[in-house]
Amino acid sequence: LEQLKDFFNAQQRLLQGYGIGAERVLFDPALGYAYGLDLAGNLKVINEAKTLSDDFPMLYGYSQKQFIGDLTGSIAPGRLAGTQAVTAHLAAQGVDFVRVHEVAEAKQLLTMLNQIWRA
Repeated sequence: LEQLKDFFNAQQRLLQGYGIGAERVLFDPALGYAYGLDLAGNLKVINEAKTLSDDFPMLYGYSQKQFIGDLTGSIAPGRLAGTQAVTAHLAAQGVDFVRVHEVAEAKQLLTMLNQIWRA
């Protein structure tokens, strides 16, 4: 996680040098196997998403990714349940932005979660 934070800090400084303010940027931790993340690293980023989101404006893209298949034994596009589990976990942490393939299903999930949390 510190490696990601260091990378995002460096990118933020670079962008600011070009006059692009932090309010115009969303960072993506590239869940999957980017930045040298292995399966455990992906789960760590998901579990500590709030920590990253507190420091940087974040967009999480994880829909149908290979790490979900590695955990569930499913192949894309049959990873909806795994994708929904990640969506629910990120929403519970208060993450603001997610990118998914199944938008209607994610909207329904998030609507239900918000209604449950408000009840």
